[in-house]
Amino acid sequence: MQRRQKNLVAFTILLAMGSSWSKAQDNKTEDDAPTNASAIRQLIEQLGNTSYEVRAQASRRICNLGNEAYELLKEAAEKGQAEISLRAKHLLTTLDALMFSGVEVSLAISSSSVRWHEPMDLTLTFVNLTHLPARVPFELVPPLVAKTKEGRQVGNMLDAAEYLRIIAPDGSEVNIIIDDISEYPDVSHVVEQRVEGGTVNTLAPGDQVRITLRGFNRGWARYPLYEKGAYRIIFDYTPQWTDAALLADKVGRVVSNEVQINISQAAPPTVSRHQIMGTISVSLENEFVIARAHCASDKPIYINKNFGPRLPFAQVRWEYSTHDRVINIPVSPDPISFTPNRIEKIGVGESLELARISVHQLRDWLNGYQASLDEPGATIRCTYANWCNRAWQIREQIRRTKDGAKSTFSDVELPRRILSARHASQAISLTETKQ
Repeated sequence: MQRRQKNLVAFTILLAMGSSWSKAQDNKTEDDAPTNASAIRQLIEQLGNTSYEVRAQASRRICNLGNEAYELLKEAAEKGQAEISLRAKHLLTTLDALMFSGVEVSLAISSSSVRWHEPMDLTLTFVNLTHLPARVPFELVPPLVAKTKEGRQVGNMLDAAEYLRIIAPDGSEVNIIIDDISEYPDVSHVVEQRVEGGTVNTLAPGDQVRITLRGFNRGWARYPLYEKGAYRIIFDYTPQWTDAALLADKVGRVVSNEVQINISQAAPPTVSRHQIMGTISVSLENEFVIARAHCASDKPIYINKNFGPRLPFAQVRWEYSTHDRVINIPVSPDPISFTPNRIEKIGVGESLELARISVHQLRDWLNGYQASLDEPGATIRCTYANWCNRAWQIREQIRRTKDGAKSTFSDVELPRRILSARHASQAISLTETKQ
């Protein structure tokens, strides 16, 4: 996401395009790391040198020092000569954008070996080893943006995800996944706040703080550790310098220890590796066409089995198709009253029957349309369309409150992870069932 890095662009004013340092300059010596105020002041004075190379080298060495040079740089920005003051101000802007300056980061895991579906926690510990405050892009103290445990879990995971690297057993990198954020306003607010710029707090000199990422592999926001084998986790922060030499030298880089977690049992093949929530299938069994919903997610999902023409009902139809026509046959032409009890759970790797129709009934339906299962290219499939979920319920409750109407769902909260949008099964031919 590279949020919080925008101010580093100011460094381009100090280092013009095409600048470079020789190998001798890139190799650090003891002289490259001033340890007293006099040496830092000397570097600051070099910001006003008539030689571009001298100014650029001084700027680079000040960036290497980070917070150690901050106070004297601030003094020069306020009281120094015009050119020195201008360059000092731009360097302050650059240093203000740096995170974790002088901070030691370490990782620890709650368990070194779990099965794919067993939750584990990752704890990040930050220790400020300097005598100056350090910027840390995490929520450390109240008031917190997140008001719920779900919001805090997602917020902490998103903050850490910008700097964490998770390497799978095959060497590929694992990306974070997040369940539908529209289902809870607090989680949506946390995500929006991170997109807009995130949270930055100050870690006082000598202080330390621990951030525990609950449900690192099984929470609302999570890293899917599906495959058997060892996963490597490391925290790696490098400022996004606009100057190629600083970026190549990884100036300001902060790297943690590496931890490993062993996944002793892989997720079954039915769990989608592409974050597909659920699928629909049809099959012909003993002269019945049966439609089933399948959980393809790494967590249970729900199916709305209240069938009808409009919200809050789901629309489930048999779809007959040939090369030149499509006929839709509703599964439930006369809906009964909506009840949350007919929103049914499907466990990981499990299936649930949606509907069934006999081949004889299908033929009767199609006869009314002067259509036949025996036409060349004729197929049948099932479609499921649902927009009744927790996010819709929240919007509906708000609308009804504004209109002064009693909410239909005031006393029952719909579950999360209801399969929504439109899904279609594969198409099958029934010509072999000719009677």
